Amino acid sequence: MLPIWRALLPLAIFIASGAMLDRVLGLDLGATRTGGDAGKWPRWAMCGLVACFAAALHPAVLAALIALALVGRFVRRGRPAPVRGVVRADERRAGVAFGVAAAVLALVVICRPAALVYWDSFVWLAKGRIESVGWGALRAASLDRSADVIPSGYPMFWPLASSWLSMGGRTMEALAAGAAAMTLVTLMLFLDAVASTFADRATSTGANGALRDPPRWAPLALALVGITPLVFVHLRSAYADLPVGLLAATCTLRLSRCIDRPDGRSGDLAIAAMAAVALAGLKDEGMAHVAALAIAVIVLQLRSRERLPLAPAMVVMAAAAIPFNGWRMILHAHNVVDADHRPSAPDFAAAGAVGRSVLQHLADTRSWGALWPIAFACAALVLGRGKTFRSASRFAALAFVAEGGVLFAALLFGPDRVRVFAFEGTLINRLLIQLAPPAGVLLSLALADAAAAWQAVRRAAPIPMGLAAPPAPHALTRSPE
Repeated sequence: MLPIWRALLPLAIFIASGAMLDRVLGLDLGATRTGGDAGKWPRWAMCGLVACFAAALHPAVLAALIALALVGRFVRRGRPAPVRGVVRADERRAGVAFGVAAAVLALVVICRPAALVYWDSFVWLAKGRIESVGWGALRAASLDRSADVIPSGYPMFWPLASSWLSMGGRTMEALAAGAAAMTLVTLMLFLDAVASTFADRATSTGANGALRDPPRWAPLALALVGITPLVFVHLRSAYADLPVGLLAATCTLRLSRCIDRPDGRSGDLAIAAMAAVALAGLKDEGMAHVAALAIAVIVLQLRSRERLPLAPAMVVMAAAAIPFNGWRMILHAHNVVDADHRPSAPDFAAAGAVGRSVLQHLADTRSWGALWPIAFACAALVLGRGKTFRSASRFAALAFVAEGGVLFAALLFGPDRVRVFAFEGTLINRLLIQLAPPAGVLLSLALADAAAAWQAVRRAAPIPMGLAAPPAPHALTRSPE
C-alpha cells in the first residue's frame, strides 16, 4: 500500500492556504446553496496548489492570477451573495451516495503496491525527486540546457505537486504517494462538480424555457467510465493523463452551470478557472482542452438562438493562458525549446495512417469496453436533436467533439516523433484516457435531459375521457288503434 500518510500534512497546509485566498479574493469556493458541503475541501486544496504552482513558475504569474481574481471580484460587487439553505433529506442522501463513491475510488487509488510498474511513471517522478532537493530545484534544472530533464521545457505542475504532497520524499514510493494524492484531489474536485450539478432541483432550464428537475440517478452513467478497464489502470498509475481528463470534465461541468444559470454562484467560474490553470500546468495537451472548451462555447452561441454568456469561457481561457504563456516566455528567455512537443507543419500524408490507428484503439474493447460507441452515438444524438436537450448538454457534446478534434490535430501538427509514438501504440490510448471523463459528463447530462423530457411527455399526455353511451333506440310497437 502507498504511504499516503505523507500527503496528509501537505494537504492540510494547501487547504488552509486555499481557504485564506478564498476569503481574501472572494472566490466563493466555500459558499454553497445548501449546508454541509464537504466539496469545499478539494476546492481549497486545489486553490492552494495552483497558487503555489504559480509562485514556483514566477511571482509575476501569481500576481497576474491574483489580479484576474480581483477584477472578477470587482465585477461581481453588488450582486447578491450565494444563498445558504437547509439540507433536504434527498440532498443528504445524494451527498451520502457521492461520499460512498469517493471513498471506494480513493481506496482503488491508494490500495496498490508501492512499486512502480509503468515506465513513464519513473520519468514523471524522477523530476519530482529533483524538486525534493529544495524549492525551485526542478525549475532551475528545467531551464538548464545541460541538465538531463526529459522532456526539455515540459510543464512542471505534476512533478512539483508529487514532490510537495510527498513532503519532499526522495524515494519512488513516497513520490508515488504524492502523485496518488494529486490524483485524489482532481478526482474529488470532479465528483464535487458532478454532485453540484445534480444536487440542485428545478434550477436548469430546457430549450423551451421550462424548468427541469434533473433526476438524481443520471450520474449512474459515469459507471460506464468507472468500469472501463484502462480507466481503472490509470487510477493506479502515476501518469497525469487521467487527472487531465478529470480537470477538463470539471471545467465542462462548471462552465455548463455558468451557461445554464448565468446568475448562479460565482464559485462555479472560480473553480473552472482553477482547473484551467492546473490543466495548463500539467501537460501540453491541457491548454488544448481549455481552447476546445472556448471553441465549444463560441460554436454553441453561433448555432443557438439563445443569448448565451461568453464571458465565463473567456475568463477560463485567460486564466489558463497566464501560466501557459508565462512558462513559455521563461523558456524563451533561457533559450530552452520543447523540441519533443513543438508544433510543426501538418503532415497530411500521415492523416490516413493516424486515423486508422485511432480507430483501432477506439475499437479495442479489452481496453475500453463499449465506452466509445456509446459516447459518440450520444454526441451525435445531442447535436442532431438539439431542441430536446439543454444548452449545458449541447455544450458538453460540442466540448467532447472539440477536445477529440484538437487532440487528433495535435497528432498531425506535432513533430515526427509524436507520430512514431502514436503508431507504436504508446500515445493514442493516453490521449483517449483524457477524453473518458468528458465522455462520462456528456452521457450523464444527456441522460438527465432525456429522462426529464420523457417525464414531461408523460405528464402532458391527455387523460382519456369516458364517453356517455348513446341512448338505446326505442322499440317500435304497433299502435293499439
